Amino acid sequence: MIGLLSVELNRFRSRRATALLVLAAVLVTVAFVGATAWNTRPLTKADRTDAAAQAELEGQRPDLLQEVRACRVNPNDFLGPDATAADCEEALVPSAERTRNASPNAYAWAPSSLEALRAASPWCARIPEMSW
Repeated sequence: MIGLLSVELNRFRSRRATALLVLAAVLVTVAFVGATAWNTRPLTKADRTDAAAQAELEGQRPDLLQEVRACRVNPNDFLGPDATAADCEEALVPSAERTRNASPNAYAWAPSSLEALRAASPWCARIPEMSW
């Protein structure tokens, strides 16, 4: 019985397709480990400088400045019941620490924006209320 099993394993190992599949699996694993190592490397000084420049540019966008002004008028609508006007800029304007890994949709919709959407579209009227 053991002899039969070893013959079958030897035959399976000798096929060219099996060797290619094993090689492909090893290459995919190495590529995944390499990509993970590259994406989690420490930030260099150039990376930090670039992130600071990106945050500075994002902080000067007119639509973002308008949101900050609206937040200062009524911070509870934007940041919750315990918010103050002083919290608005820190919460809404991107910083260098958050810029490197932030996606374009990293910032949540403000309640005032959802209210405008609900008023504009019947489909959006079905968006559930959220507790901020």
